[in-house]
Parts: sequence; structure tokens; C-alpha cells
Amino acid sequence: YIYIFRKGGRIGKKRFKRESVFGGEYWKDEEGNLEFEIEDTGGDNYRVDEDGNRTYYRKDMSGEEYEEEQEASGGCFLTSACVQYAGLSDDCYILETLRGFRDNYVKRLKNGDSLLKDYYENAPKIVNMMNASEEGKRDLEKVFRTIEDAVCYIEKKNFAEALTCYKGIYEYLYSKYK
Repeated sequence: YIYIFRKGGRIGKKRFKRESVFGGEYWKDEEGNLEFEIEDTGGDNYRVDEDGNRTYYRKDMSGEEYEEEQEASGGCFLTSACVQYAGLSDDCYILETLRGFRDNYVKRLKNGDSLLKDYYENAPKIVNMMNASEEGKRDLEKVFRTIEDAVCYIEKKNFAEALTCYKGIYEYLYSKYK
């Protein structure tokens, strides 16, 4: 078993690593909650719990390991468009393609970190405002159509155009809901 640690000390309960009867490993905590080990399209390992929340294994600049938690949808209008509007799963092809694009292209751009920081700061507010309005629910269709286009560009390895699609929908939503 292990304890979950963050910088500064223990934050969680005991978790036990188990072998699945179907192969692969999973974690089970003292309360019976399950988390499964997965590798995303960018090659990053993470655990996903029963609610779709992800915990990534990261290293800071000094090389010290820590865990980064990301909640399922709720704070991401891209995920909201796929899951709420289109009825897809959190691990659908479109979202995994976008995550790989984020991890393998956007993060490596000169301004990639600032783009992502801005998104992570503002997307949850945008999603909350969209969910609170009828017009926001209709805007999820626009988001979904745009990310379908972006995925087509990614598949053609036209990453700059895919990023242009993302920036366009982000700027539209930011100006409308911020």
C-alpha cells in the first residue's frame, strides 16, 4: 500500500495496488473507491477514478515527484461539449486526440504554458456560466463542431490550424461568458 503525498506531506488515505482479473492494475482505497492506471495518447501515465477524475504523475523543476489532480469535465468546455452535448465518454477518441495535442504540441510551444494556464484559470468559469444559461447549452454545439474541425486538422498534422480553431472558440466563449 502507499499513501498519497503532495509537497508538504501526506494528503490522502491508504491505497492498495491490486491486479485486475482482466489484466492490468488498479488502486483501491480504504473506503472501497477504485482508480485505474492508464496511459494517455501523449504517453503520460495517470489514474482515473470512478467519476472520471484524473491524477497525473508529474515532476517539478527540481525533479521532485508530485501528483496533479484534474476533475472530470465540469471545468473544461471541450469535455463538456463532448460529454454533455454529444453524449460521448470522457475517454472518447476526440478528447484523447485533443489531450495528445495539448501534451505533445501546445505544451511545447513557446507560449504553450501561458495558453494552458489561461485556459485552466478561465474554462471552469466559462463552463459554469454556459451551464447556467439556455444560450450556453446551444453554444456547446458550436464548441463541439469546432473541436471536430480541430481533430481533423490534428489528424492531418496541421497543428497550427488546429490551434487556430481552439483559439477562435476560446476567444468567442471568453468574450461572451467572462
